[in-house]
Amino acid sequence: MFVVFGFLFCNLSLAGSYPEPTGLTGLPFNENQTGPLCSIPGWSTNGDSHQFHMEFNPDQKIEKFHMGEDWNGRCGNDTDEGYPLLAIADGEVVLLDSVGTVSGQGKRFYSRHTFPYSQNTAGVMVVESAMLHLQKMGTGIVDGAKVKKGQTVAYLGKTGTTFAHLHWEMRYDLTSSVPVSANPYILPLTIDKAVKYLPPSLVVDDRRYYQTWPANNLTWSYYRSASNSPSSLAYVKKDGVVKTFRHAVEAGWITSRNIQYKKSDGKWYYYTTNVDAHFFEVGKEYRVMSTLSGVTYYLPTPSNNFQSDRARLDMINAVKYDDRFVSFDTTDHKVINDWHPDWILHMMAFTLDSGKPAAVVQITNKANPLIRYTTFINPDTDDWTEWKWIDWNKLY
Repeated sequence: MFVVFGFLFCNLSLAGSYPEPTGLTGLPFNENQTGPLCSIPGWSTNGDSHQFHMEFNPDQKIEKFHMGEDWNGRCGNDTDEGYPLLAIADGEVVLLDSVGTVSGQGKRFYSRHTFPYSQNTAGVMVVESAMLHLQKMGTGIVDGAKVKKGQTVAYLGKTGTTFAHLHWEMRYDLTSSVPVSANPYILPLTIDKAVKYLPPSLVVDDRRYYQTWPANNLTWSYYRSASNSPSSLAYVKKDGVVKTFRHAVEAGWITSRNIQYKKSDGKWYYYTTNVDAHFFEVGKEYRVMSTLSGVTYYLPTPSNNFQSDRARLDMINAVKYDDRFVSFDTTDHKVINDWHPDWILHMMAFTLDSGKPAAVVQITNKANPLIRYTTFINPDTDDWTEWKWIDWNKLY
C-alpha cells in the first residue's frame, strides 16, 4: 500500500523548411454543420468515448489501437457524406492522395502547421494533420498549396471504408517520422510508436482561444489574466513575424525586466529567470513593455476540454525513457473524479519488458488542470516513485 496526499492506495495490478508560426487553430469542421439528410447541428465521435487517438475501435471489432479520431455528423451513418472539411490553421499542403492508393484509407489530405511553442527548438512546434476517407478535395487544393485556417480543403466521404466519417490524425512531421502508407491501427501499442502521434483535438483546443492586447514602444501594457495560460504558448507579433515571449526576450523585443507581475503587496516584480519558468494565472495582473512599436501580445488559453488526453500523454512521458516500460493499454485507463477534493486521478496499464503489468498514475488539479503530477510503480522495488511535478508550460 502507499499513501498520496493523505489517501491510502492498494498496490495496483492492471491487466525540410517550415512556414512561419501561425498562432491560432480551428476545428476541421463547422461545429454547427447540418445537411440535406440531417437537420441536427453538431458532431460526435464514432466508437471513441475519450476522443483520443489511442483507442480500440469497438464498432468494427478491430483489436488494434486506432491512431486517429473518428468524427461523424450528429445523425450518423452516411448522413454527413459531402460535409466540408476545414484547414485547422494556416499552413501548407504536403501530400494529397486523390485516388486512394493505400488500402483502407481512401482519399487523403495532409497539411503541415507551425505554431509558437517555446518548449521546442527555435520556439516552434511543427505538426502534420491528416484527413482520411475523403469524398474529394476542395477547390484549388494541390500539393504545396498554402491554406488558411477555416478554408475548405476537402469533403467528408467513405472511400476506403464502409460508412462516411472523418478520420483525423496528427503527428510530428508526419511525412518523415511515419510513412504516409502506415496502417493507422497498431497492436501492441508500444511507447516508441505512440510518441510519434498527438491527440489532434487537444492540440487544437490549446490554441483555439486567446487573449490579446496591443503594445506601444517603451510604454507599459497592462493585462489581467482571465484564465490560466502557459507562457510557453504566449507570443509576440510584429509585421507578420511571430516570436514566443521567451524568444522575443532573446531577440531584444522585450527585456526580461519588462515582463512583470503584481503581487498581493501591490508591488511589481520582474522575472529574473527564463520567462518559461512562470505562468499567467487567472485573476493576476501583469504588465509588459516592448522595445519596439507596432507590437501585439497574444496569449492562447487552453480550454482544458480534453483532460484525459493530456493525462495519457503525461503518463506516457513519465516512462518513455525508461526501457523497462514497453507498451500500454489505453482501454485500461481509469479516471477517479472524486479521488480528492482538489485532484482528479488518472491511472493507465503498462506492460514491462518482462511481460509483467505495471501502472502509471497522473493527477490533475481541479482548479487549474495544467497543474499535474505523475508517479509509477518502480519495477525493481514494487514501490511507488515520488510524485513528479510536470512543468505547467510543457503541454505534450
